[in-house]
Amino acid sequence: MRFIKYLTVMLVAVLAFQPLRADGDNYKEDLRKQPKTLHYTDTIRSANKQQQFLRAIELAPSVFVYKEIVWKDASTVTVKGMRFNPSMDNTLKCEIVEKDPGLGKRLKRLNTVTRPLNGVVDLTVSYHRVPSGIAVDYLIQNISVFGIGRSSDKKKK
Repeated sequence: MRFIKYLTVMLVAVLAFQPLRADGDNYKEDLRKQPKTLHYTDTIRSANKQQQFLRAIELAPSVFVYKEIVWKDASTVTVKGMRFNPSMDNTLKCEIVEKDPGLGKRLKRLNTVTRPLNGVVDLTVSYHRVPSGIAVDYLIQNISVFGIGRSSDKKKK
């Protein structure tokens, strides 16, 4: 059963990065022009989750495995060349996850699905306080799968 799950995830990943049309000579050019970007927004409303988020931002430089980290301002950070699998392994061992079993369970499920992809990404997180909580903007760029990326395996602080 596990093999089928991994095979399905790998197939979806390969198909997700294929161009919608392949017209002869332009096939490779179309593949290069495809954006490798994901963009998500969220509002963190509960006080407990807000504290967890702010603590996670503080811990990220020492937990994530990455090539470079750039703070654009006090509430915007870009982690370049973040290796997803080692970063997730470190996150699962982190104090925040140990204190919240529900968060740990959700992260383990996510890790199970994404582990076969062995992703390397550039992650930009921007957050601002709003009346309803903390508005968070996640921008994931330069997505590389199957461990093909521009990052070393060493953790930088």
